[in-house]
Amino acid sequence: MTGLMIVETTLPGGWSDSEVLVWIKSASGRASCVHRSKVRSTYAWDGEICDDDEWFVRMKVSPTRLDELVRNITEHHPYDVPMILTHSIAASNGYVEWAESSTIDE
Repeated sequence: MTGLMIVETTLPGGWSDSEVLVWIKSASGRASCVHRSKVRSTYAWDGEICDDDEWFVRMKVSPTRLDELVRNITEHHPYDVPMILTHSIAASNGYVEWAESSTIDE
């Protein structure tokens, strides 16, 4: 087992699936694989408790492309303070080899 990175963020729930796909291609193109799903988020913002639909986006990326991916997400993100979480994970050697040689923007 060797390592990969997972990067997670959320996007506005009012976006259509095609809008999310456009964002993924522009902001997350350096990722090897992106999962997206609708979620319900409860959070504090400006002194209020908010409860909103959002898109949850999970990206798998080679550690060598992590900084570029986070920079792209930050530059293209519609939120003032985007959630950008990163996790180091172990993955099978074959999957890591695939992830290191594949990106969505190719």
